[in-house]
Amino acid sequence: MTEAGSDAIRRSGTDRGMGKLVQMPAQRLLELAGIPFDPDDPEDVPLDKSPGFTAEQVQGKRKPQRRRRGAGYISDPKKRKAIEEHAERLATDHYEAQGWQVEKLGKPYDLCGSEERHVEVKGTTGAATSVELTINEVLHARDRDNSVDLYVVSDIKVDISSDDYTPSGGTVSHYTDWEPAEEDLRPRKYEYRLPDLTT
Repeated sequence: MTEAGSDAIRRSGTDRGMGKLVQMPAQRLLELAGIPFDPDDPEDVPLDKSPGFTAEQVQGKRKPQRRRRGAGYISDPKKRKAIEEHAERLATDHYEAQGWQVEKLGKPYDLCGSEERHVEVKGTTGAATSVELTINEVLHARDRDNSVDLYVVSDIKVDISSDDYTPSGGTVSHYTDWEPAEEDLRPRKYEYRLPDLTT
């Protein structure tokens, strides 16, 4: 695998963002370190003769910003609730502006429009790359008797400097007549049934 391929895997989040081991010639690194190196005799590298590295020598291009991840679990329940309610407010405003009567429900979907359009709302402070879904949310969206939209508000900012967490902003991704495709789902948890030890 090439170095560029390894870097692409790391940035994509595949394999938990870990790059792959790459094989590359050491000659450039040894030259940079000022270590004499004879390519005809690669076994004889005098590492004890290295003058070391200076910051100028190793400072390359600015490190690219790490690709932001999608929705993850937020352990602070107050912050999680503020994000969720902010996303639901934006979704409600959107549908009401289109003439829908909106009712907040909760489970298995968050909002219900007047013509029985169900809306699954997701809010996140992360990028719009992925959201977490429960098995019931997936099954409900795949049920042919339901008309389901997915309304995602990403990049929400939350001011936690006061007792009242204040969410603001966000970027909307709106998927109408949404049905999650199998190839877009990735299992994150499994239920493991323990074997009976008494038999």
